[in-house]
This record gives sequence, structure tokens and C-alpha cells, in this order.
Amino acid sequence: MRREVLSKSYPGLPRDVKVVVAPNEADIPDPRLKALFDRWKTNHLVTKHGRVSKDIIEEAEFLPLLRNVMLLEIERPTPFEFDYVYRIYGVEIAERYSQDMTGKRTSNFPSPVAKLFLDLYEIAIDCRAPLYSEHAPPLNVDVVLWERLILPLGDEAVDWILTVNLPKGSRKKAEQESEAKAVKPSGEQAVFYLD
Repeated sequence: MRREVLSKSYPGLPRDVKVVVAPNEADIPDPRLKALFDRWKTNHLVTKHGRVSKDIIEEAEFLPLLRNVMLLEIERPTPFEFDYVYRIYGVEIAERYSQDMTGKRTSNFPSPVAKLFLDLYEIAIDCRAPLYSEHAPPLNVDVVLWERLILPLGDEAVDWILTVNLPKGSRKKAEQESEAKAVKPSGEQAVFYLD
């Protein structure tokens, strides 16, 4: 699979979503995601069919990402339809979204971004390649940007989707800093002259 960069808008998101299919290391800025991606590429984790084994969750590179992991079981209601059950939904992700999706389906995600997630996971299955994405969440979520690495897992076929979702920045903190700058005096003093 060759590298491909996509950009698409989704209802409810403040800006376009960036997706890199079959990324290279330069596409992944976060060092923790880069380390996991490097581990994914190593030969002893790739099966004879060119897919990644579930053993990746036992690797040292995985440990610093546990609070941000989603493990999704693939459901196929019909031959051409997919849905995904969150078997693991990372604690930090649940805190930031104010909802724990463990045991729930992607199609039931309480936000218009469910369509984005369904699209990303389907691309990963179809391409049988990792994806890297960046998206700004709906404005009610206290995250400026989510960086996401999606790894399809399985031997004969893609059976699971492993996703690591890292929050970048806080909207509340950015708003507070912006308000503080607006209130902060410029250092100039007004001079009044009396006649």
C-alpha cells in the first residue's frame, strides 16, 4: 500500500480532518505514536499474511499509551456493512469526551463524529494498512486536536482495530489564556491633564 494523504470535512467538526493512509515516520509527530508505529513495522510482529498480530499490545512501546487506547472488535451485520464494539475505551479519552464507550458501538457514538470514526476504521480494513489522522473535535470537547494512530490487527483477516488517540491542548486553557491577555494592561499609562 502506498502512502496517501486525504482531507475531508465532517458535520460537527470545526475544520477538515487530515488522514494519512500508510504513513511514514515523518507523518507522525508524537514520539510515543512514532515508537508504536516503528514496533508495528518490525518483522516479528507481522504475520505470514502481512498483517499485524495482537502481540503488539504486549510490547514496551504500548505501555505509555494505555490511557489512550481503544480496542475495537469488528462486527459485520451484513457482508458490506461494518460496525465496531469498543472492548477497551481509554480512560483519558473517556474523561475528555465525558463518556465511556466501553461495550458500545461506534455507530452509537453520541456525536456527529461517528461518521468520521466509521470511515477511518473502514479505510484501515480495506487497505490493511495503518492510518494516522488529526482532527479537531466538536467545540464542546476540551481538546484542541486529537492525533490518532489506527492499526488493523489479525492474521488471516483484519479481526480487530487498535487505535491510540492522543489529545493535544486544552480549549478551556487556551480560552483562559486568551482572556487573560485581553484583560492584561499593555503597560501604557493614561495621562490626564487638568486645566
